[in-house]
Amino acid sequence: MSSLDATADELARLSAALREAGETEWRKQVTQGIKDAADGIPDAIRAGMKPHLPNRYADVLAKDTRLTISVKTGITDPGVFVVGKNSGKQRKLNMINAGILRHPLFGDRNRWYAQELPSVRPGWFDDPCQAAKPEVRAEIEAALEQVNAIIWAAVHG
Repeated sequence: MSSLDATADELARLSAALREAGETEWRKQVTQGIKDAADGIPDAIRAGMKPHLPNRYADVLAKDTRLTISVKTGITDPGVFVVGKNSGKQRKLNMINAGILRHPLFGDRNRWYAQELPSVRPGWFDDPCQAAKPEVRAEIEAALEQVNAIIWAAVHG
């Protein structure tokens, strides 16, 4: 199995070659395959909220957080990314992922309380992403090999 950087470099080279050859359908196929490989990560992130956060807040955060998958195939920074954004509420997702949940003390917005371990554990976002890396990488490599074989067959008859 190759490293993640080598896989990303191969993805960038293949994407550039397909773009140069005018093969937009192949490029779309590779991009969709990569997106499909990461499809289960948002569900895993949502499922992992309750073990990391207080139950009531985990339910609220699950409703307020929009998780999307982004695929970049350019030369700079190619790869697949899971992006979490707030839906209307101002939640500090990076702080919560680091294990710090801030809230007003008894509703007083002038006094804030930082809730940490043991009720808030870090990694609600990062842990599922890290756990999915090997499987996603294998699926991306398989998609790249399939497209490479199709291109080789088209060139060599």
